[in-house]
Amino acid sequence: MSKNASVQSASKKVDKAEKLTKDEEIYKQIYNAIVDHQLAPDTKLPEDALAESFNVSRTIIRKVLLGLSHEGLVTTAPKRGARVAKPTIQEGKEVFEARRIIEVAALPLVIEKVNNAQLVKLLDLNISIIGLTVSKGT
Repeated sequence: MSKNASVQSASKKVDKAEKLTKDEEIYKQIYNAIVDHQLAPDTKLPEDALAESFNVSRTIIRKVLLGLSHEGLVTTAPKRGARVAKPTIQEGKEVFEARRIIEVAALPLVIEKVNNAQLVKLLDLNISIIGLTVSKGT
């Protein structure tokens, strides 16, 4: 086998490994829509409409919604269906506290990889935020 054919074969294996199944792709899309606030808390997620929108069976949608409910992003109730979860104030505080811990722990990795141009952008962003805060009087 030539070197070029070997590279192409390896590339095809990587492509296959990176491809998501239909339910994984739907899961990812709905997950991102919730996390990016494109779907507001308490938004109904009707199985039939989702199945039609993604052109799949309701069985696949049920599987996706079940996975999202295990993540805490969706709530399900008999006779009511699925809805985007509506976190409590306490849950929100817990998320921000967890993020603070993770972000501080990640700083050494960021510092190791950041370049001067990125540092300048970060400094500019911080200056903008401080300016907004001062103009609002907080």
